[in-house]
Amino acid sequence: MACALAALFMVMMTGCVSFKPNDGRAEGIDRTSTIVVEADGGETLAFAAEDLRNCLSRVTGREFTLTTSGRATEDATIILRIADATWGLAKDEWLLHPENGNYCIEGGSETGIVGGIYDFLERAANCLWLDRDTTVIPHNPEFTFPKDPIRVRPAVYSREIYTGMDRNGEEDSVLKLRNLENTWNRRFPAMSVDFGSPRANHTLGTYAKDWTDETYLALDSTGKRNNQHYCLSNPKVRHAVAEQLKAYIRSDREQGSYSEFYDISQNDTGNGYECVCPECSAILAREGAYSGVLGEFLNAVSAEIRDEFPDVTITTLAYNFTLKPPRHLVFADNILVRMCGIGCWAPFTPESYYGQELAEWRQHASQTGVWDYAKHFNGLEWPYIYKLDELPSAIRNCCSYNVRHYFFEYENPLERSFAQLQWWLMLRLVINPERDYDELVDKFLAGYYGAKAAPVMREYLDYLLLRQKESGTKKGIDALHTVACYLDDGFYATVNGLLDRAERLAAGNPLHERHVRRERIPVDIAFHTLMPPVPEYKAARTKAFRRYAANTIETFNACPRLAEWQKTTTQEKMTLYSTLEELLPLPVPKQFHGKDIVDIVWKDFTRYGNQMQSISPDDAAVGGRTWGKPRETDAEPFSYPVEFTLTDFNNTEYAKTAVTREQLPPDGNYHWIHIGSMPLPNDNGLLVAKNFCAMLWKGGIGIVPEPWHVWAHLKASGADFGGATEAPNGIFCDRIIFAK
Repeated sequence: MACALAALFMVMMTGCVSFKPNDGRAEGIDRTSTIVVEADGGETLAFAAEDLRNCLSRVTGREFTLTTSGRATEDATIILRIADATWGLAKDEWLLHPENGNYCIEGGSETGIVGGIYDFLERAANCLWLDRDTTVIPHNPEFTFPKDPIRVRPAVYSREIYTGMDRNGEEDSVLKLRNLENTWNRRFPAMSVDFGSPRANHTLGTYAKDWTDETYLALDSTGKRNNQHYCLSNPKVRHAVAEQLKAYIRSDREQGSYSEFYDISQNDTGNGYECVCPECSAILAREGAYSGVLGEFLNAVSAEIRDEFPDVTITTLAYNFTLKPPRHLVFADNILVRMCGIGCWAPFTPESYYGQELAEWRQHASQTGVWDYAKHFNGLEWPYIYKLDELPSAIRNCCSYNVRHYFFEYENPLERSFAQLQWWLMLRLVINPERDYDELVDKFLAGYYGAKAAPVMREYLDYLLLRQKESGTKKGIDALHTVACYLDDGFYATVNGLLDRAERLAAGNPLHERHVRRERIPVDIAFHTLMPPVPEYKAARTKAFRRYAANTIETFNACPRLAEWQKTTTQEKMTLYSTLEELLPLPVPKQFHGKDIVDIVWKDFTRYGNQMQSISPDDAAVGGRTWGKPRETDAEPFSYPVEFTLTDFNNTEYAKTAVTREQLPPDGNYHWIHIGSMPLPNDNGLLVAKNFCAMLWKGGIGIVPEPWHVWAHLKASGADFGGATEAPNGIFCDRIIFAK
């Protein structure tokens, strides 16, 4: 039978195939309803087979049975098995086809069979798992099996969407399996294409943790050695890393883990940490990019491990100072280079800036990967969405350059626009980028928000995408400093009107209502944050904030995988912010009377840029809270003068001020300190001191880049500054005013 079907399948072997209609009835459905598992498999296959039985029973209204007898009989309806070797299927590939009155789901391995099961359930029965709380299993007594044989190999081999949340909880593991996300699934390891020790990225620091020879470390431009990077041209470094890599692989395999990917990539640091010794500099001069230095280093390491571990692929990052490809060097074929442009918040379409960079990289690496950003780091989450309508073109482009690993960075999905749609849609497209975008989006919206509300939510989605595109781009990268440009009165009026309609249409279904309310979260927090705390905005700001707080708490409480402390912290934060809201607008200090001001309090600071800091109690501060963190006892002490720097997200420095004891005495009081002048940033700005960093999420207010005076309400306290030893030891800020 395999030979007889070969001609039909060969037409469909070029990557993924389009869905076929249910246009025929396979023999056997009227005779019996038995699923036979012929393949040996573990918990993963058993779980997927039970899903198949349960879903088909619910769809057809007849009871399917499941047997693991190992051999199909004439009573079988569906057969699950490993494909005949003559097909030459890859381990993650599957075949769907009728055979002798039965229907076969075959795979190159257990992984392939499982992929085939969930592919079949979606394409033939429209069974969908949209979220942990949203399953769609339609009742269809007229269900028929597809007549046409289909052969599918996922377009992208390794598929990971990183949410920053629990990836190994029960709900996450099951949802990932059913949607064929195939990394870090601890319950179903048979579906996981995972990274070996020590971890999946930024590993150089771990490799070097036990080194004592300073000559192994990078030589910086000042002639000092830094521990953030290596001297990649040093033969001893290359050998040491190769030996450590071998030790990681051996240890993993002794514990039963046979990972294919092992990462060696630079620490999560910016430019300026690379080695500039004469040998590294010579390679840089020849190759025109520091990735050439990295390539020579990794080629040497890969050569040392190849004989013992021919099945291992070394992964690395084209990131920061290694982002640009080399001029001549080609990476060894057992190295996979993952492009990771920290400014890449747009899909890798052929015409995009990073799409063109990927094309150039393909000339220097036989295996490539993509580290994509579905979110940005340039402000609040906003009502902002990745360019979903460009995803099919982008994924097709990536596949044309042999992208084997696709990592989609996606933190904080509970508070972002259409977050679950992005997750679900991406996983459909990395399996098959030929899928129809509009059909997929409409299918998700109907299942997630309800059939009645779906058209209105589609209108909102299209409107949001349109307004973002109108705000402009830079080098094919989203110019997110312009995000706030589309958050005008017209935007809020349109979006709130659409969400009002959607809520009314979803009424009566608590799940659909909650999903619509979730989409208000980024809209309301953006309005509350960006609208100035002046009397004319008081009522609207308060309404938006209270709705934001209620919907955020509802969303968090509906997420069973969140720990109780996370839910409690969220509730406390909302209560705290609500108390502050009652105080706004704050009295304007006399020195700012008659001036234009932008008043920013601790609520609109963020710890991004300095993880040490957080909101802490302080009776002397606005609303009883301040921003900062007391110095740990083993940290380097503060001292006078305290230097403050004004900069923006692009690292443009506008002013630097040294503050003395006379200006900022450690007396337990807050003092207004003039730090300098800078344009009011459209996305954010930074107020930086030693061990202190306040990043401001306050954009879209200043259009003309004229200078504003920056005043910070600061307190120095504790023994470092000669103050009371029992007082918190550090620098604290509760308020910043831009004035002109």
